[in-house]
Amino acid sequence: MTRPACPALRLLSATILVGLAPTAASGQPASPLRIDAKLSSGRAVEVVLHRPVNELRDAVRVGDSIIAATAAGGLLRFEGPGLRLADERYESDAGSIACLGRGQGNSVLAGFADGRVCRVDPKSLVITEVARLPKEPSWIGWSPAAGDGKGGIVAVAWGTVHDLAAGRSIETKDTATTGLVDREGLLWVGGDKGEWGGRVARVDLRGGTVSEVPPPPEPPDRRGRFEKPSWPGVYGFIELRDGQVWAFGGTSHMGLSDSKIIRVDGLTARMLYRYDQHDDPNAPPPLDRPTMPITHMVEQDDGLLVVSYSDVLQVDRGLKGWRLGDGLTIRYEWGRPDAMGSYPAVRALLPPARDFEPCVVATAGEGLIVLKGAKATPNVVPGRLGASSIARIEDANEGTLFIEGDEFPVWRFRANGWETIELAPPFEVDPASDAPQFERDFKVWGSTRVLVDPHGATFTVSDSGVYPGTVETCRREGGKSVRLGRETSSLRASSTFLTADGSLWNSGDWLRRFEDGRWRRVAPSGPFRDPYRLSPFGAKGPPWLLLDIVEGEGVAGLWRLEPGRSARGSWLFEVEPQEGETSPRVRAAAPWTDASVLLSTDAGLRTYDPTAGALARIDIPDPPKPATTLCRDGLGRVWLGGEDGLRLAVPGAKSVGSFDAVPGIGKHAVSALAPDPAHPDGVIVSLGGLGVAFMRAAP
Repeated sequence: MTRPACPALRLLSATILVGLAPTAASGQPASPLRIDAKLSSGRAVEVVLHRPVNELRDAVRVGDSIIAATAAGGLLRFEGPGLRLADERYESDAGSIACLGRGQGNSVLAGFADGRVCRVDPKSLVITEVARLPKEPSWIGWSPAAGDGKGGIVAVAWGTVHDLAAGRSIETKDTATTGLVDREGLLWVGGDKGEWGGRVARVDLRGGTVSEVPPPPEPPDRRGRFEKPSWPGVYGFIELRDGQVWAFGGTSHMGLSDSKIIRVDGLTARMLYRYDQHDDPNAPPPLDRPTMPITHMVEQDDGLLVVSYSDVLQVDRGLKGWRLGDGLTIRYEWGRPDAMGSYPAVRALLPPARDFEPCVVATAGEGLIVLKGAKATPNVVPGRLGASSIARIEDANEGTLFIEGDEFPVWRFRANGWETIELAPPFEVDPASDAPQFERDFKVWGSTRVLVDPHGATFTVSDSGVYPGTVETCRREGGKSVRLGRETSSLRASSTFLTADGSLWNSGDWLRRFEDGRWRRVAPSGPFRDPYRLSPFGAKGPPWLLLDIVEGEGVAGLWRLEPGRSARGSWLFEVEPQEGETSPRVRAAAPWTDASVLLSTDAGLRTYDPTAGALARIDIPDPPKPATTLCRDGLGRVWLGGEDGLRLAVPGAKSVGSFDAVPGIGKHAVSALAPDPAHPDGVIVSLGGLGVAFMRAAP
């Protein structure tokens, strides 16, 4: 079978070449970063790194340009009304950019995760370090009151305000995650502490004093009782043209949320807008005003533009006539350490450079989005990788598929650059059931699981996000989805897996098998626990071995599936390979021989014979820490990835080859590995937010 190959890579000399060409003309992909280096073992390697451009940390507008910071540690410059990507720059030692801010005039400031504060040339994107803080800054800007009234850069690093011009640090004694310098030079700091609320304080930079602003009173609850006033999480500030300063934000926790706008520049703080779901948790939230925390606001000629998580609204200055615009189709980063919720996906809301031009939002996963009135239009960068973090890499008949998740577009790399491929079938409600109203209103799939068999055939399982709801199972043929079955079921597509014999299974509340166009229950869930998300490995079976993968946490265990002679005779259970008196935790796995598999365990690399149920040592050096993903290339070498970086292990070698010293890669975490189908000496590596790398190592 001939499959589309990735563009050829050449093994060159062992010199190190680090550089990134500016973006080519519109419609042409930019040149990727090419690195030629040597591993710690002395082996020559070539790396071609494709950095994503849609995962933005922050953005600022400078005249007709927008400067944006990416999660990959780069700076991008977009030009003109069409927001053409005109230039980009990555420093090999720059690290992660935490925030951007405006300096004096048209200057741009950047705060780095390692505490550096730098000036950014808005044309060349060259950075110049001006200070180094003990902690990562959360906000950075310029104030005429800094430097004892002479003006200078101010940075907020959580609870400390750093007046860089005066060389002075001011402790605010509480969380400070955002800031605003008003026209008088007064610094307002706000804190967002997740479910624990927030705070607001005024900082007099001339005198070095901090004044805490008490929160406004709350209205009585349904029983007439008055709760003690408290601040919500403060996401930001806005200074209106008449000098008023407003704080905005809210709190989201355990399915309940509130949204607030509070004026803070008067003698006392005054509530201007309030929605609190706690007032009546059973009442449906209004559809025409903010109900989630407000993350950004800008003033317009005819009122205000407000972003409340994915909702974009317009309102008059009296905050009375709310108008809901297009919702933003954006992704969120879950796992806040201070709240049971998500970080805001909108990182910046940029007002237009001129009247009647649109506002622009910078997002955590979709790049820039242009807001023209009530309409939201993504700013697509042709030929560039837009995924935030690739979780799976599959070799399919339609090309190598780069999969971020079941809810996101699938990517592939072609001769003209990166593109998305639509693998989900058109949405149709199951005609044999009374479809939920949600399905009839939205008419979109909630998630689509993409599965590829050892021969490159692709299958998809889609659900509507309503349980029970419409589920459709398809096989890809000739670039189109051919329906194998459609039904109403409580099955979740994310729990579907495919064994090497072409059988489709689902391990949700029941073990199900797809037969004769329907999903059929074959066994109840396990007596102790259900698996999270099973992923088979190896082409030998039955029985089949599967890894139990917890999203964001890695492998949770090893499972075994024994299909019965009849469907209901199937058996799915967890196995714990033994080594002496212990059972080392399994972190990753790959096929090895006809009789065994290769496991990465807490005890090191081991082979496992499913028939004997025994672990055995192998003549391959162990990495410093257990690998959380691994694969074998066409030469039989083992590539190992984890939180501490990438390693190459060769049978018989004394130690693994480390990529720690490779510029642009270093010790960056590896989230997925796969053999390169076009090159036996190469692999494809997902480096999370850093991008995707095609790597080859000399024999």
